[in-house]
Amino acid sequence: MPTPRLADAAAALDAGQPAVALEVCGALLANAPDDADALNLAGIAQVQLGNAEDGLDLLRTAVAFRPGDAGILSNLGNALAGLGRIEDAEHAYRDAMAADGDDAEAPFNLGLLRERLGDATAAVRWFERALALKPDHPSAAFALAGALKALGRLADAARVLEDLLARQPAHVDALNNLGTVRAEAGDHAAAAGLYHRVLDIAPAHIDARYNLGVAMQEDGHIDEALDAYDRVIAADAGHPAAHVNRGDALRALGRLDDAEAAFRRAMDLAPGFAKVRANLADLMLQRGDAAGALGIAEDFLVANPGDTMLLAMREMILRQLGRTDDARALLDYARLLDAGDIAVPPAYADRAAFNAALSGHVEGHPSLVEAPARHATRQGRHSGELLVDPKGPMADLETIIRGRVDAYLARIGDDAGHPFVQARPADYELSVWGVVMRRQGHQVAHIHPAAWLGGVYYARVPDAVAADDPDHAGWIEFGRPPDDYHVTAAPNLELVRPREGLMLLFPAYFYHRTVPYDAEATRISIAFDIIPV
Repeated sequence: MPTPRLADAAAALDAGQPAVALEVCGALLANAPDDADALNLAGIAQVQLGNAEDGLDLLRTAVAFRPGDAGILSNLGNALAGLGRIEDAEHAYRDAMAADGDDAEAPFNLGLLRERLGDATAAVRWFERALALKPDHPSAAFALAGALKALGRLADAARVLEDLLARQPAHVDALNNLGTVRAEAGDHAAAAGLYHRVLDIAPAHIDARYNLGVAMQEDGHIDEALDAYDRVIAADAGHPAAHVNRGDALRALGRLDDAEAAFRRAMDLAPGFAKVRANLADLMLQRGDAAGALGIAEDFLVANPGDTMLLAMREMILRQLGRTDDARALLDYARLLDAGDIAVPPAYADRAAFNAALSGHVEGHPSLVEAPARHATRQGRHSGELLVDPKGPMADLETIIRGRVDAYLARIGDDAGHPFVQARPADYELSVWGVVMRRQGHQVAHIHPAAWLGGVYYARVPDAVAADDPDHAGWIEFGRPPDDYHVTAAPNLELVRPREGLMLLFPAYFYHRTVPYDAEATRISIAFDIIPV
């Protein structure tokens, strides 16, 4: 081979040819086994070839010969992170930052690590540090926007993406992600415009094409949505979400046979995809085949006995079939709906002080935005995740919620005959968000598909939400599914009047909504999900 040069190895890595890079580095190391640069590139090449342990050995050797090299230390951290050795990876990144406080790659990589672990708050901090050191760092800016979006900070995410696009107008993934931010904020027309810009630059960008279909569908442009899904499927026939949404579009056009075929294709591609089963079951109800709908739901529940979406569907279908006792067993309000006032944490003088602290935290949260249509909230604002630093009074509420969940688990027992109890999680994650409603504020009927148990705490309740109101304005109602389901049987309802200090826990498959209230005062609730791990 020609005389090996380090630049040739680096170029091979850049070109996606790690085997070539490794060969060049091997020749260099044969003559200079202490060449830290060659060891570094050889280590990267081995990692890219799937030989992570060999790569680690090479990178560690490079560090031994040049212990203060931030770049090599950062590459070592990447290799350790790839092996799932999180603590060691973090140490390597911190060593890199200590070696060179002006290097942006180590904080960027540490941000990626924290994001991978679900710690979006820490990820934001590290990405911001990387950008402070290197403002023109497209990967850090792109990652920062993603972490901000995960925290529900949509305006901040949009600002970062717009700044990135000002520097790189043809950054198609930034355009696509800005579209998803606009869509999440409810501006589907703006989102569609951004997806079109992506497709003008990169016509084969499948994510943008699919997202365009979603935006068109959300805005009621069904034919355009259907065209987008057809083009996604032409490029990737195994795209289950495109088949599901294509089925929804066909159904909206009255093409029920074609819709069923699309749903069944999605079921073949993704047997564990609950949404398509629910959609197909409702299509059966639309055709008047409640028994067929029940078969679809129960077939899925055999393999997924606690699935939230299909348990909710099963309850509706049982009512439609006249099996009211079986339906009531699923909506066992006396046993499964828990309501009670919380104990005030010791740090607060009384419940009013605690609620004032919670209300202020929610109203001042950077993720609080006008709720887009995809959320259940109407005439109100909706926050992102509240269990992020600084938690403030949310830390106390988190302790209270976990205590109430433990008591709930102990109370409902281990009844293996009830699908909800059978699916009780051995461990769970807690997700918490706030809802601030104003006059005519309410929530449309919804469930919490990702959760096992849902809950809500009332921090501020207007006086208009009264016990003697025959219309139950501002109350929470359980048991009524959305109007677009094809169920005509009367629902089994339970209404609860909110009051400040009240916490409710309920199975996540219980459909629930808020009755609109007519008062100027705001209503602040803090909702939460118990998500099985």
